[in-house]
Amino acid sequence: MEIWLRRVYDRTEKGPEERVLVDRLWPRGVKKEAIPTWAKQIAPSRELHDWYKDHDEDFQGFRTLWGVWKLPCGWG
Repeated sequence: MEIWLRRVYDRTEKGPEERVLVDRLWPRGVKKEAIPTWAKQIAPSRELHDWYKDHDEDFQGFRTLWGVWKLPCGWG
């Protein structure tokens, strides 16, 4: 299974993939029908979220700090 990470506000073409929101808060202006699965239980911590706001150009650093490789079974 291949997992793509995208910003929720980035427009994407409709496709066969399933969209999953991984954040603790639902984004403003996004309809619930647009993203059928909300996985807030694996979202980054508030502290890491705040860190990323100050370092948004360092996505690799964010991935390292979050530990994407530690996703629970069934999520990749």
